[in-house]
Amino acid sequence: MLEKVRGALAARGGTTFRHLALEFRIMDDNRDQKLSLDEFKTGLCDLGCRHFGWSASDWAGLFAAFDTDHSGTVDQTEFLKAVRGTLTAYRKEFVTMAFNIIDLDGSGVVEMFEMKRRFRGDDLSEVMRGLGDKNADSRITADEFEDYYSGLSANFDTDLEFELMMRNAWHIPGGIGAAANTANARVLVTHLDGSQTVESIDDDLGLDFSDHALVLKKLKRQGVWDAVVATRAGV
Repeated sequence: MLEKVRGALAARGGTTFRHLALEFRIMDDNRDQKLSLDEFKTGLCDLGCRHFGWSASDWAGLFAAFDTDHSGTVDQTEFLKAVRGTLTAYRKEFVTMAFNIIDLDGSGVVEMFEMKRRFRGDDLSEVMRGLGDKNADSRITADEFEDYYSGLSANFDTDLEFELMMRNAWHIPGGIGAAANTANARVLVTHLDGSQTVESIDDDLGLDFSDHALVLKKLKRQGVWDAVVATRAGV
């Protein structure tokens, strides 16, 4: 049934984020940004699914497949995620890299003490809930983190757009062309011979730049062995 829905949407105009978001708004008759079962069924029938002869139980099962949080309604993220599918292997790689940035002890679970090492001045409990901690136990498992980004991924039409978002959000260095990281801090480095270069800090998320010894240590870890002074470029 889901493949038939995807086919109907593709025939209607495509499965890009913009097109699917538009179809969702058309289906959302009362403009509450979520679909009831009636809105869901009527909207998909209007898209061509009325000809498939599905029973009431078929529709209920399909709706349940979209309604992943069991709220009794389908929001735009659930709609997009169901139609566009789960993370591709390419995108999952960046989600794994991001998770490893905050999973400092490699346990497969991010806990509050690890968040405090990476983020300052934020409501970290709220941040954790936003990243997948749905039961508010101040722990994020790798599966919860992946599930969150599986939904967010549906908002990006291309892998490069998703890659750029992940690189900049989590300060993952590298990337080529349109996907090149622009978020990591640049520092003006003075070398032993007196020459100066601008270097990017690969691991700068949560870094206290007033701790000059730590900044130099990070530079040396990434191969800038002769750095003696490093100051934020442009600061």
